[in-house]
Amino acid sequence: MNPAEIGALVFASALVACSPAEYSAQYSIPDADAVVGVQLTQSHLFLAEYDRVLFFGPVHGPFERTQLFPDTGGYSLVNLYRQDASTLLVNTIGNHVYRLRLESPGITEQMMNIPERERVPAGTEYLGAFDFDKSRGWRFITAGDRTEREIGKLYANE
Repeated sequence: MNPAEIGALVFASALVACSPAEYSAQYSIPDADAVVGVQLTQSHLFLAEYDRVLFFGPVHGPFERTQLFPDTGGYSLVNLYRQDASTLLVNTIGNHVYRLRLESPGITEQMMNIPERERVPAGTEYLGAFDFDKSRGWRFITAGDRTEREIGKLYANE
């Protein structure tokens, strides 16, 4: 092998070793035949930046999907709430809140020009969050496992 071929092989090996990471976590909604989840796909080769997709639907699919505001580094947190017997709310970084209808599964986006912390009505039940846990695993963390975290705030791995 000549030096150019060796260089190309080393470069190709580095790209394979640094291939984009993908994470997916889901939560089965109690008392409903539905699942909600968030999938992350690394959007930058070296930085922890992700494209995020919210998916929702019957347990065995098909799922409706919608693109969430990208995580540009440390803002992947997605909080999940139950507003009433037939509606869930998803709150995350960006300008939208997402309503999930349980009766006929579907996602509705609503533009909100107010701070993330003000988007969830009083009396709404916090169910948990899609987030990286202290071991850097992407999962749904229930309200019983960790208290609610504020959207848009960076947290140290604890």
